[in-house]
Amino acid sequence: MPPNLRCTSLRIFRMVQTMIFTIEEINREGKLLPNVTLGYKIYDSCSTPYQALKAAMEADGNQARFRGHYRAGRPWSLHSGLRDFLLRLHPSNPDASENPFLIPFWEEVFGCRLGVSTEDLMGSASDMPLCSGSEDLKLRISYNVYKAVYAIAQAVKSMKSCKKEAGPFLLNACPDTTTIQPWQLLHYLKEVDYVNQFGEETKFDQNGDPVPQSVCSSPCPPGTRKAIRPNFPICCHDCVVCRAGEISNQTNSIECVRCLPLFWSNAERTACLPKEVDFLSFSDTMGITLITIALLGSLCTCGVIFIFSCHISTPIVRANNSELSFLLLFSLTLCFLCSLTFIGRPSDWSCMLRHTAFGITFVLCISCVLGKTIVVLMAFRATLPGSNLMKWFGPVQQRAIITLSTLIQVIICIIWLTVAPPTPQKLMPRESAIVILLCDEGSALGFGLVLGYIGLLACLCLFLAFLARKLPDNFNEAKFITFSMLIFCAVWVAFIPAYISSPGKYAVAVEIFAILASSYGLLACIFAPKCYIILLRPEKNSRKHLMSKTSAQ
Repeated sequence: MPPNLRCTSLRIFRMVQTMIFTIEEINREGKLLPNVTLGYKIYDSCSTPYQALKAAMEADGNQARFRGHYRAGRPWSLHSGLRDFLLRLHPSNPDASENPFLIPFWEEVFGCRLGVSTEDLMGSASDMPLCSGSEDLKLRISYNVYKAVYAIAQAVKSMKSCKKEAGPFLLNACPDTTTIQPWQLLHYLKEVDYVNQFGEETKFDQNGDPVPQSVCSSPCPPGTRKAIRPNFPICCHDCVVCRAGEISNQTNSIECVRCLPLFWSNAERTACLPKEVDFLSFSDTMGITLITIALLGSLCTCGVIFIFSCHISTPIVRANNSELSFLLLFSLTLCFLCSLTFIGRPSDWSCMLRHTAFGITFVLCISCVLGKTIVVLMAFRATLPGSNLMKWFGPVQQRAIITLSTLIQVIICIIWLTVAPPTPQKLMPRESAIVILLCDEGSALGFGLVLGYIGLLACLCLFLAFLARKLPDNFNEAKFITFSMLIFCAVWVAFIPAYISSPGKYAVAVEIFAILASSYGLLACIFAPKCYIILLRPEKNSRKHLMSKTSAQ
């Protein structure tokens, strides 16, 4: 037979204190078990099977076994009475000497010794440092012990409530509550199902294991996730709605799942749906507006062509090379129409077409304006005695300048399309429900060269027109070309920062607006004055009036 043991572990001391407090609380309130007083006997197993069996034998003369275990989550708060009860576990309290476990408990927990000898209590002399008395007892409340005592009390209550001849045992017998048998108590303990004062439900499954449930919080529906409340039991939680772009499709989801890049959550946050594709379409209000403005511009240009065709033999149409005027009107029509290629779903062909068509048609347009500006300068120089400049800048040379200027842009575009052509691109902002479709320039250098070449021709044209703006003539076309180039340059200088800062389809709309605004500027400044004279002041549409000169201011 094993020798008598001297126990050195006091880890369960605080649990015992919790059990004592809970039993006294149940007896004091008297609501759970009226007219019944619970008692207890404390046996120490010293963490050895022999001592545990001996204690069980002494606790039950019939050697019946009481088996069970209890597990649960963290306590969400500290029972105020239990807290005060445990805080009295301090050697300085007046009643500390009445508790034989307190001094060894304190010395073991904090690894120090009090001012009394611990040799008799602990079984060996101690060389530990003296306790200061200011040690902080962390109250990790034995909440499971507290609930376990209440579970046993609930089982006793159920036993006392058993109706005669309707019991759960053999022959529908009820237990004898005056001599409760452990196996009978275990039967009722498995059927315990109660909600304590903290709103936490306690019950057991058929194996006697606890089922962690709580009425503290309702189940979280799909579209939400569980968020544990700080300082509350694990079963108490808040239901947090999933963020946009995340979903949960199960009840009581622990976390929300982010949708794939091409998908976005629905309004209920329960499913991922394909993201809405966003581009400047023909059905958009903005798209319809820009289409209307572009078609109106092309119609106005065609109207000017019609007017010039009807009055092709008049001096104002023939002045300054009517061939250049018709070519300029044709290129302006193309400029208005090329803006339509920027509208619609981007594709490989549309992305390459829109930028190359824009670059080539605008160079053709500016080349024609440049040719007309040079004609104005040469015409006045040719009036000087002995000058034969017009012989060197006739229609053939004018066509050559326009062809050469346009050919350079064509070569730039061909190289651009060969090396790094514009392609469709999907922009998928992480926190956005849309996928933005646009055309990537492919090569920023190629796009820059196209715009830069247009700007170079425009600046050259503006410079020459500015030089010729004060030449004496009743109809000096150079000053109108100057105004048109000023508008053109102002529009495209403002375009660059606006294009860079505009997101998605609005960048495309800015580019279309710049194309239309500069085209309208050229059409209005160069051809509106001519149409005014042709239609409203025909008396000025004569060679005599056009050739008459005024003194320059």
